[in-house]
Parts: sequence; C-alpha cells; structure tokens
Amino acid sequence: MDKHIFNEEQLKRAEDILANPLAKLSSLSSSELRDLAVVWCYYSGKIEGNTYTYVETETLLKDGITPEKRYEDAKMLKSVVMMNADLIPVYSAKDADILHYRRGLIAFYETGDYTQYADYFLGRLKERLEEIE
Repeated sequence: MDKHIFNEEQLKRAEDILANPLAKLSSLSSSELRDLAVVWCYYSGKIEGNTYTYVETETLLKDGITPEKRYEDAKMLKSVVMMNADLIPVYSAKDADILHYRRGLIAFYETGDYTQYADYFLGRLKERLEEIE
C-alpha cells in the first residue's frame, strides 16, 4: 500500500491549485522527475557536506532505504527533496512559515505523516496564487 502525503480533502485542494493556469506545470514524467530529484539532491547534498554517494542517495530517495550512514545526512537529503518540490516554504522568512515548516518536518521524519503541515502548505499556495491573479 502506498503512503500518501495528503488525505482526500487535501488532495482535492492540491488538484484545485494545480488546475490554476498560474500554477507551474511540468511535462516531465514521474520517473523523470524522480531521476532529476536524485541528481539535484545528490549535488545539493554534496555542497552542504553530505557524505552519501550517488547510489546511496538514489536508494534513499527512490526506495526509502537508509544506508548505514548518519541519520542527519538522510534527513538533509529528504529535506532537499521537499524544498525543491515546494513542499516547504524555504523561501519564506516569516516566523509562522518557519515554525510550521519545522513542526511539519519533525513530524514527517518521526512518523512519516505529513498531514500536520499539509493543510498549512496548501493554504499558503492558494494564497500565493490569489496574490498574483
């Protein structure tokens, strides 16, 4: 059984956001996006001092298997994925965004459940789209 980030209501909100013509859409396939995410995270991690090899990064991100490395490196690589998928507002300097990001990220790593942050994230994306309309 696949684990989903969003519940049914959140998924509907996400679909509404993606249906907005101002939302960024991609013609890349899911596997191409995963491959791109691995490359991006590997090199981003190297810049930040991550010790994972390319194969270890790929195994972590595609299969969810953490190699026998430090847990902090795994958390950093997963965080890079979420930042680049716009799942967390790293571009925001607002205290509320940073606080929600931290709470959501901690909950996600500890439980694998992202619902604590999903409602906040979807609301912020909707607000941003409305601001530029």
